[in-house]
Amino acid sequence: MALQADGKVVIHPRGGVARLNADGTLDTTFISTNSGLYSNGVMAMGVQTNGGVILGGSLGGGDAYPNYLARLNPDGSLDRAFDARIGLATNVYVPGVSCLAMLPHDQIVIAGNFSEIDGYSRNGIARLNADGSLDQTFDPGLGPDGFIWGVAAQGDGKIIIIGGFGSFDGTKFPGIARLNHDGSLDHSFIPGAVPGGGQIFSVACQTDGKIVISGSFTQGIARLNGDAPVIVTPQLRGVSLDSGHFGAYLNGTVSNSYRVEWTSQLKTPSLWTPLFNVTLQSNPQFIVDPNPATGSQRFYRAVQIAP
Repeated sequence: MALQADGKVVIHPRGGVARLNADGTLDTTFISTNSGLYSNGVMAMGVQTNGGVILGGSLGGGDAYPNYLARLNPDGSLDRAFDARIGLATNVYVPGVSCLAMLPHDQIVIAGNFSEIDGYSRNGIARLNADGSLDQTFDPGLGPDGFIWGVAAQGDGKIIIIGGFGSFDGTKFPGIARLNHDGSLDHSFIPGAVPGGGQIFSVACQTDGKIVISGSFTQGIARLNGDAPVIVTPQLRGVSLDSGHFGAYLNGTVSNSYRVEWTSQLKTPSLWTPLFNVTLQSNPQFIVDPNPATGSQRFYRAVQIAP
């Protein structure tokens, strides 16, 4: 199933697709009559910001319906302008699109049983633009040597993949791996062996960067630590103000919060005094000490507040 921004839930029961209201009642305004599209099974779903519903699986095929990936309009009708042109599957027992993940700007990462998209070689994983066209900047090379059963997007746009593969693009990475923004393998992601030697069947990314996995391994569910937050050292560039107050341009990361502190005794670290907190709305951002300058010398610094 997939959750819309308005709280409604899109589900794919046997025989079709339906949408429920936030209270669980059937949304009768969403009418999907494309029974031929769903006859072979829906395996994955996602919702775009405009309300379009992305479906993946062993869908339709032929002239009547698109292969393996389709988009429904917000009213449930088939959007025939959306055509990812996914090549024929190589294994009839594995769906053409087994899983998908929605990205910013309505891009879509899809994985499954395919070897090409729109004439370009893409072995088992690809990134599409919002209209279904191939994003050629995402190139996984040789891709996985087995099937991918789950994909999830981290907040920074990197992609976690899990499945029955033992290597990715020629590098041994059994069962779970992370891809960079361009589709290459992220060698800094080293998850270690799966507990008990089982397989991972599903994956989800938390907002704090941690990764939850579940499967046939010992305990059945586990959480992996994410990357340490990137700390950007803030900088203050002071300017003089005619009002007698100290002003400065604070350089840092937009949306991060910083604590501005001051001291009159630079060689005594324990004497730094908090002045105020600020969340950057722009970089740099102009700040002012609300207290007028006095005869004693003042030093200022900015410290990032841990998220």
